[in-house]
Amino acid sequence: MKRHILRIAAAVMTLMAIISCKKQAEHPSYELSARIASYYGGKSGEGVFKVLNACVGGKWEQWPQIKGLDYEEGYEYEVRVRFDYNHDLEGMMDVMFPYSATLVELVGKRERVTDDCPLPTYEEFLEGLMTRY
Repeated sequence: MKRHILRIAAAVMTLMAIISCKKQAEHPSYELSARIASYYGGKSGEGVFKVLNACVGGKWEQWPQIKGLDYEEGYEYEVRVRFDYNHDLEGMMDVMFPYSATLVELVGKRERVTDDCPLPTYEEFLEGLMTRY
């Protein structure tokens, strides 16, 4: 009887490991290099959030805060970032950004006002929200 229970437990653990590996394969981690604008952007969901404006391959997009990056407005950053899937999506930020960002390498930081980003600043974003209502 004890052996039978151990075999079932081993089979269940093997099945759980296979399912876990499959979920990781569906949402693999990846790395990107980007230029981070010198000002925060804004995004709304269940509230208003400060986000980073990032240029990847000439295209601007919004990113969540990057773990390990001590971001200061007024500076542009060249970074390499790893994105890992958030398996336990809970809040609106997790839904908007299902991948968490972690700094892999700070390539450069320079004092500069970003003048080629078409995304609004956080303040412009807030003004746009106020004019809608």
